[in-house]
Amino acid sequence: MKSTLCAACVLLALPADHELRTVYRAESALRIESTLELEWETTAMSMVRDGEPVEGRGFGGGGTSSTTRSVVVDRYLEVAGAAPARVQRRWEELEGESSMSFGGEDRSLTLESDFEDLLVELARDEDGELAVEVLEGTGPDVEVLERLRPGLALDAFLTGDAVAEGAEWTLDSDAIRHGLGLDVSYFRAPQREGGGPGGGRGGGRRGGFGGGADAQLAGVEWSGRARFAALEVFEGLECARIALELEGESEREDESSSSTTTAELEGTLWVALESRRPVGLDLEGAIASEMDSTRERDGSVMEMHRESEGTYKQRVRVGDAPFAEDE
Repeated sequence: MKSTLCAACVLLALPADHELRTVYRAESALRIESTLELEWETTAMSMVRDGEPVEGRGFGGGGTSSTTRSVVVDRYLEVAGAAPARVQRRWEELEGESSMSFGGEDRSLTLESDFEDLLVELARDEDGELAVEVLEGTGPDVEVLERLRPGLALDAFLTGDAVAEGAEWTLDSDAIRHGLGLDVSYFRAPQREGGGPGGGRGGGRRGGFGGGADAQLAGVEWSGRARFAALEVFEGLECARIALELEGESEREDESSSSTTTAELEGTLWVALESRRPVGLDLEGAIASEMDSTRERDGSVMEMHRESEGTYKQRVRVGDAPFAEDE
């Protein structure tokens, strides 16, 4: 009798397993609100012309910043094995602004989006192939639409297995890039007449002012770890709190320039136990870049070196939405 009671006590003391995998339900809808704030500040800059330092010209200080916000509603028409099989996705709100200061001058502009007023349907066939159809609006280029996925981006941070509190798992680069939303950018700089920086449709992946301050992070190779830190109440829901530690680095080089970008991010993902899905993400950290370039013109060689540091802050909230659009 005593041994039976002791065994029961041991079982009660063991932490319960929780399956950290989103369960999708047909004829339901989710509203995903995302905000991303990025700031870059130039911490060092120098120029050399034909071997001689170039002084002045407002090299000190300066930087860029951007704030973007999106509200997307996913309506799950069909599911297969608790995974989304046919989804209609509408971009309901898109707001973006970028600013730059350099040499004592400040400039700002409103970012544009090819996803504005867009409604698409994502459908996966029996062979697992995903097709994307534009139902309303024009949308970005086809190759951008083909990068869309029917599930929540935050699913990329989940293990998909039943784990106990304290469990850890690794995250690969593709999963992190998708979880952060860096594989598809909703914003770009306004189109200029005759093209030019920030022009073009559907990606906003060009560097420079207004091209999307996240452009420098798009090519970063990531690694990271997730840990089931605790059970806690978040915004009135009993949740699994997942601690995230992410870091990344990219190196780019061409005939006239080279650059390195690094990022170290930490944050928390909350997964609701009853509704079986992510409900929130708070993530922030430090970013840095270093660039060297060489330009030759009219027999003169100009070399430039620039170092920048900045901050990354991201917030995502996921909530229920009416399934019928007219509700």
